[in-house]
Amino acid sequence: MREPIEKDDMTYAMWGIAIGLTLMFGVSLWRYRRSFLYKREIRWMDEHHELDRLREQLGLPLQK
Repeated sequence: MREPIEKDDMTYAMWGIAIGLTLMFGVSLWRYRRSFLYKREIRWMDEHHELDRLREQLGLPLQK
């Protein structure tokens, strides 16, 4: 015979689900923000010809 489900058991389960969803949302937001900042930094470097200067210093061919 199964033990009856108590009110506290459901509360812990709901807290676990809420914390899990919060963690997943937080990680996805962090990854999105990081990729957005990376793309913005690359765009800035391209607009200011930083990549061309670095390629010249390292002796790499210029790409366009």
